[in-house]
Amino acid sequence: MEKDQKDVFCKHRERNYIDKANMNYWKTPTQKQITAWLSRRTARTGVRRVVPLSAAIASEIGAVRNENQDRAVLVQGWDGDGRRFAVAAVADGIGGMRDGGACAALALGAFVATIHNLSRSGPLGSEEWLSRAIFAANEAVYSNFRGTGGSTLVAALVRPGSATFWGSVGDSRVYQTDNGWIRQLSVDDTIAGQLGKQDDGNIEQSKLLQYIGMGSDLEPHIGVALSNPESHLILTTDGVHYLAKNSNWFDKVVLNSPDPGSCAKRLIEVATWCGGPDNASVIVVPVIHEFDDDIEPLYDYLEAWDSHGDLQIIAEREQDVEPSKPSSLPPLEPDAAVSISKKKVTPSNGRGNRSSGIEKTTVEKNKTNEKPSANKRILRKKTKTEVPQLLMDFPNKTN
Repeated sequence: MEKDQKDVFCKHRERNYIDKANMNYWKTPTQKQITAWLSRRTARTGVRRVVPLSAAIASEIGAVRNENQDRAVLVQGWDGDGRRFAVAAVADGIGGMRDGGACAALALGAFVATIHNLSRSGPLGSEEWLSRAIFAANEAVYSNFRGTGGSTLVAALVRPGSATFWGSVGDSRVYQTDNGWIRQLSVDDTIAGQLGKQDDGNIEQSKLLQYIGMGSDLEPHIGVALSNPESHLILTTDGVHYLAKNSNWFDKVVLNSPDPGSCAKRLIEVATWCGGPDNASVIVVPVIHEFDDDIEPLYDYLEAWDSHGDLQIIAEREQDVEPSKPSSLPPLEPDAAVSISKKKVTPSNGRGNRSSGIEKTTVEKNKTNEKPSANKRILRKKTKTEVPQLLMDFPNKTN
């Protein structure tokens, strides 16, 4: 990480610690819905092409594990200026610690909810969105598990008119393809990774130096992807990129796949065929994506996809409210999530999640070919607002 970038991230972290009043800003209905949805029971394998984002997402339990503790999600929404954005995120619950799957789901729920809130808070840079969202995920997991559980997290944020940024904590990875080659952008938060070495199976060198849920002293890696219309980012858990350890199979699968859907499907299949020693999850997303931003939905709206289904969340939008004078870091208003149907909008019903203690609400997208007419859409009003963070034991992610 370059010095000027590191200074910016330290500044973000200090500001998050100073503003104690906003420590719970990630506790919104959107966070609860995303977390509960990602905690639902799913099939062993799932592959999904996400056509609106020209992306793909896949997850596989593997041949050894009894539970898939990976979570992966693609989300699109609109910012305060009416421009569409997309975010991809993958989390891998840490084996050997408590409730890895629940930690990964909670991390992504808080991460997405924070991105959603920041998207309405004014002209913040993509690196600030990612930085604050990662700190929110860390604070959310830590406040629930107090260091007894955690996960990794890698993410990418695509916005029109802005460079595509990526973020990383732990040993999940971000790769980029470009003109017939592939390289790793992220740095593993292990001793081996920090020394620039390949993970050779040495238990001591493969221990995580930091992870989502560790509490204080978190320093996320954040960087910029190279801008190329033909390039893709590939977010993976170690159940996929273990293929790159001792062979070039990973590179060959990626570079010889004709499209994101084929690439995601082939990666988890090859990972399983080669032994499937761990849960395998991957997202393939273009570095540059052309969004249609002429009009937007009437409601504050998010759409999410994982490898097994999709979710729509409509939040109440503040209208005709006199804005208060913003402070250096104003609190974010929680949004009220509801389910969407073909003809009407109704509040969603919830079910408790016993394993994680998080309220579970599943909202599935109703299939319809009906297209909204132009008179049912309006341009978004430009509104502005802003946001946090919070015995570190180094876990060994081997189980």
